[in-house]
Amino acid sequence: MTTADPEGGVMTVGFGQGVLYGELGLGSESGKSASKPVKIEPLGGINVIDVAGGAFFSLFLAVPSQVVSELDRYPEHIPSATVCLVCETDRKGDPPLECERCDQPYHIDCLTPALPAIPEGEWFCPDCEAETDAGPEEPFVPALGTKKGAKKAAGKGGAKVAEVGTPAAKGGKKRGADSAPSTGGSAAKGKKSRR
Repeated sequence: MTTADPEGGVMTVGFGQGVLYGELGLGSESGKSASKPVKIEPLGGINVIDVAGGAFFSLFLAVPSQVVSELDRYPEHIPSATVCLVCETDRKGDPPLECERCDQPYHIDCLTPALPAIPEGEWFCPDCEAETDAGPEEPFVPALGTKKGAKKAAGKGGAKVAEVGTPAAKGGKKRGADSAPSTGGSAAKGKKSRR
């Protein structure tokens, strides 16, 4: 949690089991839990906007600043793959293009068809593009509220058939559609009341 620092800046405080040692990995000398809010020194001067945590990590979203840019990053460097999946070579002067989804490397001239230049924006390899959920050019299809019903002509009049999944489409009636309201009598639907 971010709060005002007594010196006029911002400070991040944490409390609860595992906040200092387990989640932030500050070392065993910092204690494993804090029952009261404790200032987290390594995050001093950082304006944390939001925090997301898992079982073994904490992710902080912070306002960009000089302090944030000077923090250590882990891992420090993730090497990119340099061997093309098609030609299986590492061309020193021709780094491969990496797929935005699977990070697999491809030389642009090894693709079928070959690309004339490195594309602007996101690029997906042929395997990922073939999958249904890859590619930025796909139209948006809402998950809810779509009509899956078939509208068919019924006889010569061309009346529309009810949508698939509705009671009318299944040949049934809506519950209570044809029944009269209950009068509160002693017998309902052939059952005798016990008094």
